[in-house]
Amino acid sequence: MFKIKTHFIVIFACFSCTQKPAFKQYKGFALGTTFSISVSDYAGVAHFPKQLDSIFVEINTSLSTYQENSRISRYNKGERIQLDEDFLANFLLSKQLYQETEGYFNPALEPVLNWYQTDKQIPLNQVLAYTAFDSIALVETEEGVFLQGNKKYALNFNAIAKGYIVQKIGDFLARRGAENYMVEIGGEIALKGLNSDGKPWKIAIEKPILTEKSAQAILSLTDISMATSGNYKQFIESNGEKRSHIINPKTGLPEYSKLIAVTVLHVDCAVADVWATAIMAMGETKAKELLRQNTDLSVFWISKDEENNLTTEYFNNFDKFMLKDMGNEVN
Repeated sequence: MFKIKTHFIVIFACFSCTQKPAFKQYKGFALGTTFSISVSDYAGVAHFPKQLDSIFVEINTSLSTYQENSRISRYNKGERIQLDEDFLANFLLSKQLYQETEGYFNPALEPVLNWYQTDKQIPLNQVLAYTAFDSIALVETEEGVFLQGNKKYALNFNAIAKGYIVQKIGDFLARRGAENYMVEIGGEIALKGLNSDGKPWKIAIEKPILTEKSAQAILSLTDISMATSGNYKQFIESNGEKRSHIINPKTGLPEYSKLIAVTVLHVDCAVADVWATAIMAMGETKAKELLRQNTDLSVFWISKDEENNLTTEYFNNFDKFMLKDMGNEVN
């Protein structure tokens, strides 16, 4: 899941001649992707790079499927493991969101994802039989909380962990007195307060066209998190054929729908991360039904109509965060 290789570029931005807060920026590469963090000055900020590196190491030790001795890798090999704070938090929130998304978010889908990398001698429906997340239960003892592994089952928290890490870093900064920050890892974002100009953060939603680098929409955000999922950049290769990397957990097959990108706003980046992927997996009709029940989610999506033109829709007051949609002012 994650490969840890952390490099920091630290940029200092000071505004001594105004009342604007001084900001520090940290950019680099970790967990298999890029990160960018902008934070206003606070007591102890000098220690933040080392603290951030420790957070990345802890996450890898717990949740990285690339790291052979991580807790999740050991569980997937059939071992009985004791859960640490990060694993337990992801597991419990995943249980909640598995129910809320009606199973369209399923971290127990790993056997199906692995199946696509094999010669497929086992029928897919047999593999699907071992993706029931409800059947994986915690064991609580006096020594701690455990999971008993079973080699037929496997977990992968990819669809929640990135948002979880972003939120964890944001909460870490807030507890230490940071009043303004933007934490971005691989496109998932947590925001607090104002930017270095003393204004809400302006965040662009990318237009889903690989040959064009431009914004589909511009948002004005503060004290909220954002996650985006799409099917126009990543693919699963099977027998030389490229398919969408968004798998429908109900069928085990790539999801084909008119949706090509979904953006979700929520106070918790882990929740936004899960719903962005789940909506892509369930499609428009089911998503509209569930969004009527989950009004704490503000959602914007981009789809293609019958003539292959891009169209946009937004739900649950998403438009109040928008400055522009496809170049048109939003009132």
